[in-house]
Amino acid sequence: MDLKKEEKKFDWKSFISFGLFFSFIIMSITGIVLYIAPPGRVAKWIIWTFVGLEKGEWEAVHTIFSYIFFILGIFHAFTINWKSLLFYFKKKKQTGLNKKKELIAMSIILLISYFGTIYEVQPFKSVMDLGEYVKESWDEKGQEAPMSRTYDMSISELSETVVKLSPQEIIVKLKGNNINVMDEKQNLADLGKENNISPFGIYKLIIKDSKIKKQTSSSLTSGSGFGRKRIDDIAEILNVDVSILINRLKKSGIDAKSGDKIRHIAESSEKRPTEIVDILKNEQKK
Repeated sequence: MDLKKEEKKFDWKSFISFGLFFSFIIMSITGIVLYIAPPGRVAKWIIWTFVGLEKGEWEAVHTIFSYIFFILGIFHAFTINWKSLLFYFKKKKQTGLNKKKELIAMSIILLISYFGTIYEVQPFKSVMDLGEYVKESWDEKGQEAPMSRTYDMSISELSETVVKLSPQEIIVKLKGNNINVMDEKQNLADLGKENNISPFGIYKLIIKDSKIKKQTSSSLTSGSGFGRKRIDDIAEILNVDVSILINRLKKSGIDAKSGDKIRHIAESSEKRPTEIVDILKNEQKK
């Protein structure tokens, strides 16, 4: 009888151990997926998914299970094993810590990992660079957004800044491609969700056989995702020769080539991408 009662009794220790194990597995999987996932602007633009989940959903799962792991870890340490912990610390207080070498070694490794990551030294920089390289590979040629957060732009905003069509013409064009449109205030993201197509897919339908407005230097703002742009891309936006931009950077003590990305130039010169673009824009004004 006692054995049966023991079997029926809910085992909280096993319950929490299972939770810690499975939440750790899920955190590891979501962490790897987010490591290789495209940047948010690209994920939202092309509606990137992996095994049926969008990036935002992967981030949500990762966050929730991180909290679950944290909460279960506290319960595991201070509820189930609190007596063992108290006994351990009391014993160590009396006898002293006999694993000082191990503690010091691990502390050094963790500190090196922390500061190595913060200050981008090898091999930590290579790990992050690899993730950045994989993320950038999703941003394929021909599917770039014309501006930052284009997926949030309404039909009327697209008409004003991107495509040489009136809002009414855009609506007629979309309806002719079997896209359900309510009014010119709808943005590309909402249109995409309602019609089961990515914002990029909606954008392609709009610009097909249409003239695109030339981007100007006003596009080079802090929210325009210019870190991924190359010198020759910015030369086209500013409508100047690439060599002129390269000379402007040289005057500021920065060496660059036409194919270099703004972000990489910023990293090598220990500046922010915004500072690099400000140099180009300020030089242009002089």
